[in-house]
Amino acid sequence: MLLKREIEGFVANRLQSALAREAMSLVEKGIVTAEELDFIAKMSLGVRLANTGPLEQRDINGLDTHYAIVNYVYPTLENSTKPLTIHHAKIGANQFGMKSNQGFYDWSSIDKQQYLAQKEKTLIDIIKIVQ
Repeated sequence: MLLKREIEGFVANRLQSALAREAMSLVEKGIVTAEELDFIAKMSLGVRLANTGPLEQRDINGLDTHYAIVNYVYPTLENSTKPLTIHHAKIGANQFGMKSNQGFYDWSSIDKQQYLAQKEKTLIDIIKIVQ
């Protein structure tokens, strides 16, 4: 597949950035914890995306249904064009995630190589299933 024209970032990075911005906003607003949000994303959205793309899903559900939903959801979505306060605060506190042992999670007691190896194995298993 080829991009029709150049744009900042890669398509997947742009989608992931939009999702991450909304995720951080929901945590920042106290609606969910990081752990709760990641659970929801993995067990609901992630499973669906492994099988059905976002636009394919809209066609399956009905574009009219999606249109009705987005009329009240879109105005409430995070639309900041700058990093959110929660992101800025973590960077300011030298909380860079796994590389500093602290981010949204405490990574200090985790065997990082083993953790990442298991994540890679799981991803490969998922890819094999959905191919």
